[in-house]
Amino acid sequence: MSESNNLSLLLASNNDSLANELIDAGLNISRSSDGFETIRMAIESNPDAVILDCSNNGLPPPSVAIWLKLNPSTHSLPVIGLNGGEMFWQEAVIDAEIPYGDSIDNLVSITKELVRNKRVLSDQDKNEIIQNFDPLDITLDLISTYRERLGLASAMIELASLQHDLGDFEYTIKSILEVTGHAIGSKLVALTLIRGRSHYILVRDHDSCDSDLVKLEDYSLSRLNEYMDKPVEIDDQLVFGRRKVNKNAGNPEIECNFFGHPIYSSGKTLGYLSGICKSDHATQHLYDGLLSDLTTQIALLLVNTELIETHDSYVGELSKVLRAVVEVSSISPLSETTSKSFLLQFLLIVLELCNTNKGCVILYDSESEEIEDVAALGVDENEILSSRMDLGKSLIETLPELPKSEVHIDSATLGHGRISRLVVPLAAGEKIMGGLVVLGFPVNLSPRIIKSVTTLATLAGYFLDNRALHQHSIKTSIIEDQLKFAREIQLEMLPDGNPGYPGYDIFGCSIPAKEVGGDFFDYLWQDGLLGIAVADVCGKSIPASLLMTMTRALVLSASESHDHPNEVMQSVNALLTRIITRGKFVTGSLLYISEDNIDYASAGHQPLLVYRAASDEFEEIDPDGVALGIVGHMDFEHVNFKMNGGDIALMFTDGLNEAMDPKRKQFGYENIHTIIRSNSAKGAQEIVDTLFNAIRIHAGGLDQFDDTTIVIIKKIKEGNE
Repeated sequence: MSESNNLSLLLASNNDSLANELIDAGLNISRSSDGFETIRMAIESNPDAVILDCSNNGLPPPSVAIWLKLNPSTHSLPVIGLNGGEMFWQEAVIDAEIPYGDSIDNLVSITKELVRNKRVLSDQDKNEIIQNFDPLDITLDLISTYRERLGLASAMIELASLQHDLGDFEYTIKSILEVTGHAIGSKLVALTLIRGRSHYILVRDHDSCDSDLVKLEDYSLSRLNEYMDKPVEIDDQLVFGRRKVNKNAGNPEIECNFFGHPIYSSGKTLGYLSGICKSDHATQHLYDGLLSDLTTQIALLLVNTELIETHDSYVGELSKVLRAVVEVSSISPLSETTSKSFLLQFLLIVLELCNTNKGCVILYDSESEEIEDVAALGVDENEILSSRMDLGKSLIETLPELPKSEVHIDSATLGHGRISRLVVPLAAGEKIMGGLVVLGFPVNLSPRIIKSVTTLATLAGYFLDNRALHQHSIKTSIIEDQLKFAREIQLEMLPDGNPGYPGYDIFGCSIPAKEVGGDFFDYLWQDGLLGIAVADVCGKSIPASLLMTMTRALVLSASESHDHPNEVMQSVNALLTRIITRGKFVTGSLLYISEDNIDYASAGHQPLLVYRAASDEFEEIDPDGVALGIVGHMDFEHVNFKMNGGDIALMFTDGLNEAMDPKRKQFGYENIHTIIRSNSAKGAQEIVDTLFNAIRIHAGGLDQFDDTTIVIIKKIKEGNE
């Protein structure tokens, strides 16, 4: 025990300000929070005095004071009461009573005096206490208080357990109010949420244990008048008071104790918890601190429930978007579906995603600036296309001007009213493939959904572009197949490489630059004569091949009635001039072999190259004659010459001498001479193969530029040559 200011006091109070003032006055303070704890600490720590705060949560001071005075180990302990108010104090129970507002110095002074002059209860005082206070009632009073505090503590544990079983938002609200109402024994508890200005009221029936959750949308404080006769006024503190509550329509108004407490999370007010308490005693002495803890637990539940709802909403929207993407991908227009079918299926998927049943998809040809197709649901497509947009233009006029991959949201006048409208181009890169129009969607459509519509529109744009490319590819493939077939037919029309004429080694080959070409060569047999024709039709590919086929037929026909090559040329020219259009022509050469004699004519074609083995020299034989099909009734010169053993004659088209390398240098006659001279001892086929291989090497990997035909005629040496 100390005689100085350094007294050891047990303060039974939740008043932090009072505790701090006593500490500043130089007192050693220990604190308790309820009656049982006060009695335990008084016995165990043996303080110099006990100060009981009459307004303290969970502390009925008379019961605590009586326990301290009747207990042998604490009966001499000075007990000081603060702010007794209406509470009854007996001199035998309490040593001093000091009102709130009195100075700390006065409190310290009185406490020191009581410590110096301790009072021990006489037997008469004890008997007086026993006569005025039933010990059983005192015990039950303390037990009741403890049980009520235990109920609130149990409620906090139960609320904490809800963290593991959070359902939808209203389920969580009802659970919170049921637990809170049960803990405080209230038939009416309410939770007001600032978010969405919603108000939830739970009316509990003690008899049946049933409860009914009422939600008031867009709650304003005045609407609580249905349950309470005055607006709830809650600030940052616990609010106590008395309100008249209509328990039900058939009962009169009954005055009950009302409480209210704000709900905080991270310094932000989420809402308010309010309700009806079962007694003044509970309101004033029990709920103050515990309601603060309870609302903290409620705040955590509300925040977590909102997070789960947000997460579930995100997952739900993401699931819808992914399903839409998969569905759009599954109806790829590369299949055999028509464009109309694809557009309708795509539109159905988008409208379901946007929670509406009105819209259209437009397929647009950006090159011709015309609409190819339209698919509409729930609206008239013509009305949609003509509806006005920004700057007074119609939708179809505005569509090419809209930013690609961006959503344009406005409203449109359809029928007799306005309706929400979302427009986004169907684009493949910089190419506009069409447009998507969604109508009548909810005003609160999620930004995630709107963004996903843009993604789906882009996906559809590329699908439609791929469809166009695919259709073009199919057409190209058909043409390629047809050209391949034509090539096969054209190659079958060419004769076998070696005609097998006695005394000569002859081999010919023609390779078109494209699938089909305008070159040809042929062997013509007539009464022991062998005719060899080589021709080059102007142009390439299909047109040239058609003219080549016609020319070949004319040559075959004319050769049956004429014995000299110049006569055949005249006949063919006369007919071609009448058949082919201006600007088309055919160059060619024709020779007849009769043992050692060669009869040769040319129609504007490359000269016949003749290698003389005996002299190792080349001759160019080039009789007069213009290309076939230009001027009718032309005369053609023919030349006769002999070939000796080892001599080689070369008939060819300009694809040989004019073959180019990457620097555009032609193969030329000099290379032709060199190859024939160095390979003169070889057979005709080997010489032909060597020439074709040489021009491929000369091209340096470039594609063949022109049709190429080569025929080698080699005179076989006899025994004495």
